[in-house]
Amino acid sequence: MAIIISKKGESATKLERKNFEKETELQKYIENNPEVIPIQDMKKDAKIAIIAREFPVRTGAIDAIGIDQDGDIYIIETKLYKNTDKRYILAQILEYGAFLYKTYENGEQFVNKLNNHVTIRHRIDLQEKIANCFRITENEGSVENIVEGIKDNFDHSIFKFFVVMDIVPDSLKEVILFVNENSKFDIFPVELEYYEHEGYQILIPRLFGHIFKKDISQGTDRGRIWDEKSFFDRVEETVSDAQIKKYIEELYPFTKKYGSQEPWPKNPTKQAVFNFYINVEGKNACLFQIYYYGSIYFYLLNTEIIKILNSIGFGIPENAKEKEFKLDIFREQVTLDAFMKVIKEYVRKASRVK
Repeated sequence: MAIIISKKGESATKLERKNFEKETELQKYIENNPEVIPIQDMKKDAKIAIIAREFPVRTGAIDAIGIDQDGDIYIIETKLYKNTDKRYILAQILEYGAFLYKTYENGEQFVNKLNNHVTIRHRIDLQEKIANCFRITENEGSVENIVEGIKDNFDHSIFKFFVVMDIVPDSLKEVILFVNENSKFDIFPVELEYYEHEGYQILIPRLFGHIFKKDISQGTDRGRIWDEKSFFDRVEETVSDAQIKKYIEELYPFTKKYGSQEPWPKNPTKQAVFNFYINVEGKNACLFQIYYYGSIYFYLLNTEIIKILNSIGFGIPENAKEKEFKLDIFREQVTLDAFMKVIKEYVRKASRVK
């Protein structure tokens, strides 16, 4: 992906996406600029402060521990996409959460260790560190309230897990989506798009995984039948990215107009989706399925449709098989107008409509 910058509408410059060379660079940037983690997308008016880096537990060290003004505890693990062990990051961060709780017997002991860690690293105590991070200058009770919140959250093993990467693989998003919907965990992947320009570092954070969490006490959930209202209610409740909302809002009427039947699946689904149907040899078949969080699954891939989509910028492997290819259209360098144009033309040909 690239971004374009200009001054007063002139001398436009195209910036290509960069990569962090080392995970330590990413960790340091997060410590110095915790605002890059967009927790406001899941908790309004919240601010995160990084209190500790390389915080020890039995099985290793947590990359970073953050807190907010309520004393909520954030366990943050960083990973670069190029690292081969990225597939284990989910198991790693959950293990750290488990052993954080086992390493320190209670909230009081945890806070004491945090205090020692901060004192050694920053030469100030934990309370002063908190006051500095949240700019608390007058009401000392506010600092005490935050500390008590940390203790209480620890005693109840209430942690929020963040996976921060330069590129979040779709496979990881899917696993986290499954875990969040079927457990009481809160796991949020954050992708940081990184650019440089004239000495400036430009980062665009994107938060994924802020999704509906079913009540697991209700037993097995076979999903529900979706309609226009329930689908867009889900989008409004869970999707914070304005661009994703815009694309979905434009794709829906396009689907209604050019699809061969109403877009809503007849069977229950756990996740909010609508389908784009085409008429093939007198029967309606699903060409692709649009998920509320911005992904599209293709179901009728063939040589022709792959060639058409790749002609406008998609990178679909030529040997991709039916029902196997998933695309996050909103993260690709393809305009929505171009996508809808080629789909409309394909539907015309497939349906033999002149």
